[in-house]
Amino acid sequence: MRAFHRSFCICFVSSHLPCCLSHRFGLPHINAGDLLYKEVQAKTPLGVQAATFMDSSKTVPDHFFLELLLERLTQPDCAASGWLLDGFPHNKEQAAALAAAGLVPDKVVFLEATHAVLLDRTK
Repeated sequence: MRAFHRSFCICFVSSHLPCCLSHRFGLPHINAGDLLYKEVQAKTPLGVQAATFMDSSKTVPDHFFLELLLERLTQPDCAASGWLLDGFPHNKEQAAALAAAGLVPDKVVFLEATHAVLLDRTK
């Protein structure tokens, strides 16, 4: 019998909808930025390295996020019920890196809006 996994990969500007979906479907809500922030706050070796980019207002390289996501998405809760990924991937390279690690969602939600709407929602 084939195992059923409910995996979602969602990228949002706001975390309100992912939280609602996570609660509704009983899925772990995984936010890539939050994972990195926790590492920085805990002053782990990865967090200290990432902080050097953040403190100088530089983009944190993808490999930092990928390392954290690969660790988190393979934990028992995600393996058992699936996951809802918030804020990642942002581009084809990031999506390909997840796929290469065997982490391919079976559902993807893509929301499109004008630049003006997105700017208004950040206020």
